[in-house]
Amino acid sequence: MIDIKRMIMHVDTLCIDEISMLSLKLFLQIEKVLRRVRESNFPFGGIQIIVPLDFFQLKPVPKDVYHDRGELIISYEKIRSLIPHHYALSQVHRQTEGDLIKAVHGLSEGVHLSKDTESLLRKLEHPLPPGDQSIKLFVLNYDVEK
Repeated sequence: MIDIKRMIMHVDTLCIDEISMLSLKLFLQIEKVLRRVRESNFPFGGIQIIVPLDFFQLKPVPKDVYHDRGELIISYEKIRSLIPHHYALSQVHRQTEGDLIKAVHGLSEGVHLSKDTESLLRKLEHPLPPGDQSIKLFVLNYDVEK
């Protein structure tokens, strides 16, 4: 345990990727542990926190074993006091097709799609091969194992 404490004491910056999957309970536990270990009243014990966040990605999975309801971090009213500086990235770098970018944003935000966007998405449709070759997605491990 002493090695972990020593490592925490030497951390300057903590980057939590895919934070949308982290529950509020676990997020607050991390914050509390860092404050206690570093003996600091500053949020996260004074460690700079970088959280690239896309609210439209996967949500936390509830874990009944730990009494964790899987609440979203953004539901916490004091989030701005823990992470006071916010920067919104607005430029898309992975895709260059404006119509596709517009369609993806519309889908993720749940807005009504224009006829042009619907037409574009229909062009992207491909029929699945016959038989059992198609990929199956499951939400629960229990269903996968059946």
